[in-house]
Amino acid sequence: MKIKVSGATELQIDYLVAKCKGHDNLRKNPHGPYPTAFIMDGPQGHSVYLSYLNYSTDWALGGPIIEREKIGILFYVDHIPDVDEPIWVASCGGERALGDTPLIAAMRCYITLELGDEVEIPEDLATTPRDSVFKKNGKWFFYAEDWASVYGPFNTETIARFALLQYCNECLG
Repeated sequence: MKIKVSGATELQIDYLVAKCKGHDNLRKNPHGPYPTAFIMDGPQGHSVYLSYLNYSTDWALGGPIIEREKIGILFYVDHIPDVDEPIWVASCGGERALGDTPLIAAMRCYITLELGDEVEIPEDLATTPRDSVFKKNGKWFFYAEDWASVYGPFNTETIARFALLQYCNECLG
């Protein structure tokens, strides 16, 4: 399925960056929960869980790409056409990308530079199960396990996902 890099989710970004770095053959692992269930073959032939390749959220993974590719990152409060809220902007090699976080913007820019602004992703990543984290009116929220209780607002998707993880650890054991 073809998607625009500008709308890629964190999981899709992680997959696409891994692909840029030589990983391939995405497939489901029947022994793990989503999203850990996805594994890829690395450039040296070993398999790795896609959930370990958190380029969009882990500076230890995304930072070296930013440095190597000389990706510039700025935070804009206004002056960007068609954008209503503050946003991170990354630029590299004549490309520009936006994101809720500096890593998301930078990784979208890297993907666009390497693969173009429209990319193919596996159907499994295009039709992901219902996500408990969602965006409404520019803020991020998450549903609790009952799908009725809502927690938030949070300023970024990353913060909402971290809060969900904390909630799961503290309230669900």
